[in-house]
Amino acid sequence: MIPIKLNKILKAKEKRFFIQRSLIKKYKNPIICLTLNIPGEKKNGELFYWTYLQSLKELRKKLEQSGFTIKFQIERITDAGPEAFLVIQGNVLELKRLSVIIEEKNPLGRLLDIDVYNENHQPLSRAAVSGKKRTCIICGRGATECIIERKHSTNEILERMKERIVKYKHNIKISEIIGENAQKAMFYELAVTPKPGLVDLRNCGSHSDMDLLSFIKSSFTLSPYFGFFAECGLNAANLNSLLKKLRKIGNEAEKKMFDTTDGINTQKGLLFSIGIIAGAAGFLLKDNSSIVADDIVRTVTSMAKNLIDYELYSIKSGLINPHSNGEKIYARYGISGIRGEVSNGFPSVMERGLPALRESLSKQKALNDSLVHVLIHIMICLDDTNVIHRGGIESLKLVQKRAWEILACGSIFTQKGKNKILETDSEFIKKNISPGGSADLLAVTFFIYLLETSFKDH
Repeated sequence: MIPIKLNKILKAKEKRFFIQRSLIKKYKNPIICLTLNIPGEKKNGELFYWTYLQSLKELRKKLEQSGFTIKFQIERITDAGPEAFLVIQGNVLELKRLSVIIEEKNPLGRLLDIDVYNENHQPLSRAAVSGKKRTCIICGRGATECIIERKHSTNEILERMKERIVKYKHNIKISEIIGENAQKAMFYELAVTPKPGLVDLRNCGSHSDMDLLSFIKSSFTLSPYFGFFAECGLNAANLNSLLKKLRKIGNEAEKKMFDTTDGINTQKGLLFSIGIIAGAAGFLLKDNSSIVADDIVRTVTSMAKNLIDYELYSIKSGLINPHSNGEKIYARYGISGIRGEVSNGFPSVMERGLPALRESLSKQKALNDSLVHVLIHIMICLDDTNVIHRGGIESLKLVQKRAWEILACGSIFTQKGKNKILETDSEFIKKNISPGGSADLLAVTFFIYLLETSFKDH
């Protein structure tokens, strides 16, 4: 006689078969059936249901990113565990290839069965797209071999699965905190007022092609990607592989930004800096409960220095043609801009920005004023390629001179300093000067400060 619990599981699986067949008959499209690959009779529970919901969310995201259309979806909670059926419009082989990638690459992938059926209700095997067999979650051998040999107990497998789920939940929380801090830094930089020559709450600065709403739209577009950068860091095996993944996500985010802004470059430099810092923070927090600024920038430099230095060498020596404004400026003047900042560990942030912010906040100064003060400090020392592009080296010298004068007047903390900032704003608008690189590093400064604070005693 079949045990009662096992009999219920078998009936649930039988019902699953009929649902699959009816969906294919109705929609005449391939379907995906998502279930959890959980041994034993206990297929449900809070931890497993969370895993199912998170995996379904990730699956839908990957499908949409890959160009598939989800025509219909149905979900069930059964004695065999939670399950989802998705009717998909798209190439069935590509669909199976994507399911295998998720099962192999996603941290929860080994806990999932993502079965793909064609229009004739025939399941597609892994051999149809990769030939790779699934591996054991315990020892890494072929999963089928371990099952046949009864190599591991059910409890042993369940404990390893639970460990993986708990770690993944922890990583999601970490990536959310990093992503939220990145968004906060980006939006606060936008709101800080006054900023000479820059878009702020008073005016559009020296920009005729963008305003506050342009930056808000761009910021909302970029915001979801910062958590992705952090996730990459948390899951990266080493810094070399991490940089490649960060660049891939960054290119996608950059394209979305330009689509949102109709081709206007609002935050490309900021995206590069914030993205690589978010990835570095994630990488550090794999093995640490707290992080400090020195470790963050050291990790960024270790990750990016060789590649950036090679790119700069290639531009300077004529091996590649400069395309961006920053590359053209480097080819002409040898000024490396944001690439140089990243390669050298953000010296403008570490030597000027962060010390100014910490000192100001320690004196109980308002956050807005503290961040304006940071901007002025960065303007003093940064060879801002955005300024050079719009007005040449003479404009850069003027920016640095005015920043020194503002500090000499007491910065924003005195009426004389405030008046000087407003005068400088009017002057920069007339002369079409925009210290956009300094604004980006203001956001970087605040981001690193927030990361230190958030993970000080995490």
